[in-house]
Amino acid sequence: MRIGQKNSLLVVGMMLLVLVGVTGAGYLLVTGHVNRQISSDIQHAHEVYVQAQREAFAQLVSTARTIGQEPGLLAALLTAHPPTVRSTLEESFPRPGLDLLALSLENDPGRTLAEASKPHLVSPRVLASDAIQTLVRQVSQGARVAYGNAMIFETFLRLVAIPVVNPGGGVIGVMVLGQEIDQAALERHQPLLRTQVALYDDQALVGATLPARLAQLQGLEPGRVEFSLDGAGYLGRVYPVLAGDGRTPVARLLLAHASDSYWVPYRSFALQGLLVSGAVLVVAAVLGMVISRRTLTRPLSLLAAATRKIAAGDLSWKVELVRDDELGELAESFNRMLDDLRRSNEALEHNRRRFHDFAESSSDWLWETDAEGRFSYLSPGFKTSLGMDGQQCLGRTWQEVFPEDDLEALTARLRPQRDRGFPFKDLTLRVCLHDATSRDLRISGIPVREQDRFAGFRGTASDISKQRINEERVALLSNQDQLTGLANRRRFLVDLAHEIRRAQAHTRQGVLMLVDLDHLKLLNDAAGYAVGDEMIVQVAGVLERLARAEDIIGRISGDEFALTLPDLSLEEARTQAQRILDAIAECRPVRTKAGVPINVSASIGLVGFPDQGTDPVELIAKADSAMYAAKDAGRNRFEIFDATSMSREHIGGLLASRNRVLRGLEEDRFELHFQPIASVLNGEVHHFETLVRMRDDGGQLHPPSAFIPAAEQFGLIGRVDREIVRKAIYHIATLPDALGQVGFSINLSGLSVGEAEMLSLIEGCLDETGLDPARITFELTETAACENMALAAEFLSRIRQLGCRIALDDFGVGFSSFSYLKHLHVDMLKIDGSFIRDIASNREDQLFVKALVDVARGMGIRTIAEFVESEAAFRLLQRLGVDYVQGYHIGRPEAAITEAGLHGFARRLNPGGGQVVNG
Repeated sequence: MRIGQKNSLLVVGMMLLVLVGVTGAGYLLVTGHVNRQISSDIQHAHEVYVQAQREAFAQLVSTARTIGQEPGLLAALLTAHPPTVRSTLEESFPRPGLDLLALSLENDPGRTLAEASKPHLVSPRVLASDAIQTLVRQVSQGARVAYGNAMIFETFLRLVAIPVVNPGGGVIGVMVLGQEIDQAALERHQPLLRTQVALYDDQALVGATLPARLAQLQGLEPGRVEFSLDGAGYLGRVYPVLAGDGRTPVARLLLAHASDSYWVPYRSFALQGLLVSGAVLVVAAVLGMVISRRTLTRPLSLLAAATRKIAAGDLSWKVELVRDDELGELAESFNRMLDDLRRSNEALEHNRRRFHDFAESSSDWLWETDAEGRFSYLSPGFKTSLGMDGQQCLGRTWQEVFPEDDLEALTARLRPQRDRGFPFKDLTLRVCLHDATSRDLRISGIPVREQDRFAGFRGTASDISKQRINEERVALLSNQDQLTGLANRRRFLVDLAHEIRRAQAHTRQGVLMLVDLDHLKLLNDAAGYAVGDEMIVQVAGVLERLARAEDIIGRISGDEFALTLPDLSLEEARTQAQRILDAIAECRPVRTKAGVPINVSASIGLVGFPDQGTDPVELIAKADSAMYAAKDAGRNRFEIFDATSMSREHIGGLLASRNRVLRGLEEDRFELHFQPIASVLNGEVHHFETLVRMRDDGGQLHPPSAFIPAAEQFGLIGRVDREIVRKAIYHIATLPDALGQVGFSINLSGLSVGEAEMLSLIEGCLDETGLDPARITFELTETAACENMALAAEFLSRIRQLGCRIALDDFGVGFSSFSYLKHLHVDMLKIDGSFIRDIASNREDQLFVKALVDVARGMGIRTIAEFVESEAAFRLLQRLGVDYVQGYHIGRPEAAITEAGLHGFARRLNPGGGQVVNG
């Protein structure tokens, strides 16, 4: 197609665009006008219908009063003789426009006499229905007249009730008149309303002037509706028809207009406009071709010839075209482009040489793989670093180059997921080279996409073998307790193992002493954690002062110290233990609250080695058993482990618990369960809490209370936390797309707060899976967050920088202060279950929760109530303003999450599927 033709098409296209725009705007305006006209007509029809209803009710009232004043009926009623009254009723019935005449006698309120145009209308079930009895009660209670509608046996009745007055004074009964509304009645109304009409309920279609069936109308909710019948579109409104109480809907009234009848004049106008527009477009096309030939085609032909020269590689070509318009500017741009292209080629060659020099001289090496994970490029640094020929590795995968190594962590990241890859950074692995030496590598990579398809990875790799050795050396030096400067638990266990081996080698004796401060938690609660820390430091000083040069001291938990006493018998250790007890009893803190007496004591357990054990953990367990025996005997004393008197079950239980946790980690026995946390507004699940269970050898699942204490005591809680976090994030990332917006919370123990390895794990898992961090909330207890406020604040800040949220668990039972929330910046507070279990009956719990919710809301923090076990507690928490609820009343923990589980509680909360709106 030539340029002139294209120019003509451009002109025509622009005119078409204008015409389409004008047509679209006109269509929207006409549509709005038609809809407003239909709505206005329907509103007018409704007003006419309401007026007709009033007149019909007025006619019924007039008829009722006429019948009630007939002497024969009054005389029959005064006799109070039912056969006489019934005979009189038969004479008064039928009457035009009347389908039911019923009398309820004042002296026999349980009996109603009636006549009707249809037999079923005088059945006891009909006469005793709520619709009629409501009107009778209203009149009996003093109403001069009562109105209402009723749907009875698929028959719609307009009802009115009036009192029958005794000429001598008082009321002798209530008269109820009913008028049936059927198909014929609706057809008589249609000319008056000038609209289509339908009257129906959920069970029957009373009548309709529309070609509609009941099933087609049942789905129309009260209010404005649009629907189609037999290919024709309708616009209308559904109104509720109410019973005598003025609240209960008994049927629905549909008023509707066919939309097509309003569009007829506009369609004729549109056809005429289309013919005129077509003629204008033809003229514009002809003029466009003539003008473009003179002004565009010839100059552009010269430019086209120039581009062919350039395409042939002749960058010295110059476009010779002198014009004072855009085409002249285009020719100048061609010439400038040629100059830029020459310079770009020179820069490209320079950059190629620069990249080659960088790749040659860098201590790191560069790599690239294709979509199948095969190497497509390896820089010269590969050979320099590993001593392997990179050219021979091209076309092979990582696993083929290093066949003896486990590279699953790397190959899993190089596999595309849903035709896309995820970037990874600083992945470390160890590979074995052909000379049997090993190297530690740090690898980073990013996915490559070509033509919007995954094409492989490219990245960098570094040999960090020397750095890893240095890190291991640093790790050996990082075994101090930060508060006291003593050896921490890990270092102490290493030193204790060494002392045991030395004692065995030289046939010597030694003693392990375990010192536990009495009532440290009470001291912290009474005087503050600063005082508690000061006492720990003082006790550490006492131990260092009284220890010998060869003794080893360690702080193995919050309030526990351990000492190895080599070349010392148990009898000699007794004297040392008593000296330590006496010295600890004299410790007094410098900082304390006025009026708070501070008395410090300790309980000590002693066990000998190697006679009473050679395993460090076993020895600590035995010393722990002796220490607890000292506590049971009154505290501020020591006890020596005696296998015949100490509880073997206590020691065996500790060791068995440690082994269960280790097997759970090594054999992947930890399983995830998920408990829903729902919004109190609509009952929909907001997010799930991730809970952990451990499966034993028999296949039975155990709750956290069965293994978390052991994991904390034996220093395994960090490994457990990391395993659960890793497993949870990868599980969430694999959920189906239908659950792609659901959030999850994951619990962290206090020992994981501030741990660099945990932060690195979280960041790595999020990068590898591509999971949206906003879906993850990390929960930690109030106590854990506040034991080291500065460390916790920094840790939580790093978590939030990743995009995750923070929730504070068990709020209200620990520090119970809102002041630290300014530093922690949490997103949610989880109210401890002790305030929720009895909240429905405990006024103090209600006041506490209300105060907590108000303060949290003022700080922009949402609240969660756990242990919600009843409907009464849920409704009360709704009124108190809690944001989310959790507990067995909402949903139990489940191993799998389904779409149905997202809405289960919402359906139980609102089984009708929505709020009830009174029309």
